[in-house]
Amino acid sequence: MARIKSEYRDDTDHVKNEIMLLISAYDGGLSETELGRTMSSISAEVRMNAINALANEGKIQLCKQGANLVFRAVDSKTQYNHSALQGHSNISIEERAVYRVVESAGSKGIWNRDIRNQTKLPLNQMSKVLKSLETKKLIKAVKSVTAAKRKLYMLYGIEPDKTVTGGAWYSGTEFDQVFVTVLYEQCLQFVKRRLVSPDEKRDFSEARKQSLVSSSEVKDYIDDLKISNVQLTLQDIEVVLETIVFDGLIEKVTIEKSGPSPSKNDRSPLKGETNLTSDEEDGHFTNHYRALARLVNGTTGVMRVPCGQCPYIEECRPGAVINPEMCLYLERWFAS
Repeated sequence: MARIKSEYRDDTDHVKNEIMLLISAYDGGLSETELGRTMSSISAEVRMNAINALANEGKIQLCKQGANLVFRAVDSKTQYNHSALQGHSNISIEERAVYRVVESAGSKGIWNRDIRNQTKLPLNQMSKVLKSLETKKLIKAVKSVTAAKRKLYMLYGIEPDKTVTGGAWYSGTEFDQVFVTVLYEQCLQFVKRRLVSPDEKRDFSEARKQSLVSSSEVKDYIDDLKISNVQLTLQDIEVVLETIVFDGLIEKVTIEKSGPSPSKNDRSPLKGETNLTSDEEDGHFTNHYRALARLVNGTTGVMRVPCGQCPYIEECRPGAVINPEMCLYLERWFAS
């Protein structure tokens, strides 16, 4: 009897190795039908025993594609996450299936409706499974800023993506307008304080060069103020600075790290500055900002006319759907 068991174990190990070689050869996974056709000389019972053993070891994933069952080899990260399941001996097949679906969603999470669609579990049963996995601290529910009343599920130890939490600009699911306004003003004032005017000691070109502030300098300044409860990244600071650029209060230039190069900008910026398209920004360039001096005080007459601020000005023309003859903005402006 012991010899028979030993031969059976060796045979199963051989089948497991064959299955792993087959599944690993297909990036999109191998269907149950295709596996059975390829390994037709092996009985269905032996194949399923080997597949169950591989699934329990965290080496393969069982996924549903329509009505088909598909086997996929897991990567090293998934194998690492599998160790979390190993610590719970009472994990059911349904819980394991839900865990795998949540795991595949990564840091962006997955809605319970999508979990149900992929696992084909009844609603009541899926709710119990999700509750059980949350209790065992294998998954967690988080709220998304895009849909505060709906829950996203992800693995317990994963930090939610910024697209889910909204990043530093959100407190819970609410946009933190006060914090963003304070950050905006502090960044603007710091850049403005570095503005240098030409004089007898500095010509126009030298003054422009000395007025430049790098985004990393702005970040260091904001960090020293300690006005944020979360750690702001350089990208967060540059998002704020970009907003100030769009408001026309500062300008952005990129300077090549390896050395100055002639610019093709029509505005003839300083030597070493380049145009400000995102395609040009990479590891060879750093972003700098410079305050813009106001040319006039207050607003011009054109800007006081509704046309100067109208979001549909590009589409407005006589005879079109949006036209000056039927403009509500102009009617209200003339009536005021």
